[in-house]
Amino acid sequence: MKTFQLLLMFCLMTFAGPSFASFGYSGSSGSDGYRGSNGTDAQPVITNANSAQSYVLNGTDGTGGGDGSSGSSASSCYQSQGHSDEYGASGGNGGDGGDGGRGGDGGDVTIFYKNISELSSIYIENEGGNGAPGGSGSYGGDGCSCSTYSWSHTTCSDVERCSTSENCTSQRICEETGETRTEGGVSAPVRRCFDRRSCNPVRSCHTENVCNTESYSCSSGSDGSHGSTGSYGRHGYWGNIRLVKDITAIPAQSFSASVSLAESLRVKTKLTKQIWEERNNGKEIFANGSIISGNYSEFVKLAKRDFIVVWEAERDFTELGAVSFDIQFDGTKIAHKTKGEVFFESTVTETETATVLTITNAYKTSELRNLEIQSTRGYGSQLKITIRDKEALNLIVKSEVSLQFVYRRTFGGWRVAFDGKIDASKMKVFADRIEIRVGDLGIDPKFIKKRRRVRYTLNIKRSFGDNSTNVELFQDKIKLR
Repeated sequence: MKTFQLLLMFCLMTFAGPSFASFGYSGSSGSDGYRGSNGTDAQPVITNANSAQSYVLNGTDGTGGGDGSSGSSASSCYQSQGHSDEYGASGGNGGDGGDGGRGGDGGDVTIFYKNISELSSIYIENEGGNGAPGGSGSYGGDGCSCSTYSWSHTTCSDVERCSTSENCTSQRICEETGETRTEGGVSAPVRRCFDRRSCNPVRSCHTENVCNTESYSCSSGSDGSHGSTGSYGRHGYWGNIRLVKDITAIPAQSFSASVSLAESLRVKTKLTKQIWEERNNGKEIFANGSIISGNYSEFVKLAKRDFIVVWEAERDFTELGAVSFDIQFDGTKIAHKTKGEVFFESTVTETETATVLTITNAYKTSELRNLEIQSTRGYGSQLKITIRDKEALNLIVKSEVSLQFVYRRTFGGWRVAFDGKIDASKMKVFADRIEIRVGDLGIDPKFIKKRRRVRYTLNIKRSFGDNSTNVELFQDKIKLR
């Protein structure tokens, strides 16, 4: 907030020039409170149920976050009431409270036993510790307040004002023309008379006292914002209790792997996973007064399953490059994900002990993408686009084609005439090519008439087995013919 206020003040001073001024010094923001310490997690315990035992494995409590400190108020808040608008400095923001520490988690307990009655002599406490509250945010400081919110200044000065007028005189002048006129037998010279006007400028000046009044305003500085309260630390989790009957160690598990295609064809991949059953009657089987959640896990067995790959495709698998499988065992089935630039056609069979992946066909991704625009022929209802499949896989691979077709208007540039998926009935599919009857797509014939300039983009989704890839082909502007 403080940064925004300073930026606003800078912008106003930059664009408004001398008409803006600030007064006072902005307050400093308060410090954030410290973060509370997390509680300590209790250590896990592994034991045999062959005697009376007591375990206090509670997590410790977290500590509270510290309070933020207050922002300081703006200082030196003297308002000059000068010849510009004024803006008070802002107060500092209050510091945020520190987050509270989380409670420590209760300790895990693993117990090996033979008879369920043995557990009644084992006392357990494994509760999580309490989370602590966050610290309080503190108050922001006060901004500079205006002592006067509006004022004005009047300035007067002597101004000389001058004006100019004309002083004019007229004189009657008669001149002989050199002609004579005879009237009644008497001849006399002819005269012409006219008025001659002459003017002289006359300048006069006087002094006037002129006064101008300008009004100004003041805006008080913003108060600093209040700091936020720190978050409450979470409560620690209950410790887990696991029971294992009639064995002395939990067997190791290996439920995921990444194997190459070559390796999986030579040997079966063995996966194992521990199977546990969740139960909730723990408070009934452990010593009275035990402080536990009541939930526990009982070991059932170590599930085993093999992953087997069978190659029945005609081509040699070594032609496909680096291919591998990421496999994951959930205790019942094995899921697989193929890694590599390859598409498989395959089936999965579940036997009593194995998941069998049988591959009947395979292609490189690059082979499915090996397409090109072969030709654009005709116009109007006879317009046809042909896509060439260089690998001749069209009768094996599923293709979905979308087209954006654009024509050039006489005036006004390019316009889209068709944009959408091509219905299968408008395409003819051969092993090595796909023919699209563009003239049957409902495009206005005048947009695809002879000599019309067009361009288009094809998007082909190629699917094989459970995989798919997209190919985009672009035809730059051509003339239909």
